[in-house]
Amino acid sequence: MKIVAVFHPRERLRKCTLWPLVERGVVSVCGYRDVAGYDWSGCVLLAPGGEPLGPADAGRTIVIVDSTWRYSTKVANLIHAPRRSLCGFVTAYPRTSKLFRDPPGGLASAEAVFAARLVMGERDDSCLDTYRWKEDFLRINARLIAEVAAGTRRDCGNGATPESGPGAGTAG
Repeated sequence: MKIVAVFHPRERLRKCTLWPLVERGVVSVCGYRDVAGYDWSGCVLLAPGGEPLGPADAGRTIVIVDSTWRYSTKVANLIHAPRRSLCGFVTAYPRTSKLFRDPPGGLASAEAVFAARLVMGERDDSCLDTYRWKEDFLRINARLIAEVAAGTRRDCGNGATPESGPGAGTAG
């Protein structure tokens, strides 16, 4: 599965949950200044509120925006690809903003990579190895992870309507 990350120029890479996966080659990077010229055909963008990611997306490149919430919509609007969400996973990342209210949905980028791979049938817990909140994320989402892994989750890409609650996407 190919995963591409678009980093906003103000993203602090030392705090980025995705950077270790870029260094390992699990995720590749599209530079922010290259977004306008990138060929988005064959891609899906992880974003809250999109249709659930699922089997119909097999073979497509998954795009993740890595940015603060303040800039994530601006970056996502530059990416012309269908939006997909991640089955109601809940972040363990302790978000706080002193300037505005954080949105209720969304995942840290490392969480989103793990969840996307899981939904697409490629569970890889090592995606969370350097993630500070790995154990919290796995604990909070244990039931959902088990259902997705077993193929019994009805709202993960089989056309059923996602349940209400937090969306899925990325930031962080």
